[in-house]
Amino acid sequence: MWTISEVKNLKGVEDQLTQKVDALLDKITTNISTVKVFRCQECNDIGWIVDQGANSARPCKCSYKAYFEKLMGCSGISSTAKAKTFDAFKTNGTGILFKAKTLAIAYVREFEQIRKQESNSIAFCGQVGSGKTHLALAICYELLTRNIKVVYMDYRDALTRLKQNLMEAESYQLEIQKYKTAELLFIDDLFKGKGKDENIVYEIINFRYFSGLPVVITSEHLCNSWLEFDEGTGSRLIEQCSGRIVVFQGHELNHRLNR
Repeated sequence: MWTISEVKNLKGVEDQLTQKVDALLDKITTNISTVKVFRCQECNDIGWIVDQGANSARPCKCSYKAYFEKLMGCSGISSTAKAKTFDAFKTNGTGILFKAKTLAIAYVREFEQIRKQESNSIAFCGQVGSGKTHLALAICYELLTRNIKVVYMDYRDALTRLKQNLMEAESYQLEIQKYKTAELLFIDDLFKGKGKDENIVYEIINFRYFSGLPVVITSEHLCNSWLEFDEGTGSRLIEQCSGRIVVFQGHELNHRLNR
């Protein structure tokens, strides 16, 4: 049997233990709340792997990923375009699709040498639904992974925005400058709608022509037709794309009709 005195003593010890446990839990909770959670456990989010012993540092792989995501965001290319890879572009191993894919892959592989040449661009023109934009996006995505600053220009949408800003000089220059100075410009659906916007298009292409900046082009119109829309713009683009103009002809190439 326990005496009343012994029971009181045990109760006192229990209360002390409870207080100590509560205090310890409070301390643990406080420490946990002040611990910083790093997204990258290798560099603690500083972007560099530091080797104290060798007194050196190297970029962490997370910094490359962050820079790529920034480039992708600035390019204007949607994240869904990641699915438009070379592997996803199917050919039968021969014909124009195979030739186009081979040329596109070679363009990416040799880009650093090609970009220094006068003919430093590439164009896919002709048949709707033949995969022109797919190949162009594959080129852009691969070059983005190599830290090339790519800008996407939807021809009709871009021209509409630029025309709307014509009366606002600062806004106009801010908008058009990204197309003029991009390391690589992708013009999708060149001359779509056959609009008469020669001055704006010419301003972009003429700047890039004399600056030696490459362009990736898709167009439903064959390159000879470009001269009809604007000979100055068309002739410059044809010269820049010389040797890398792929023409798709024939409704059988329209994959949208063959699903």
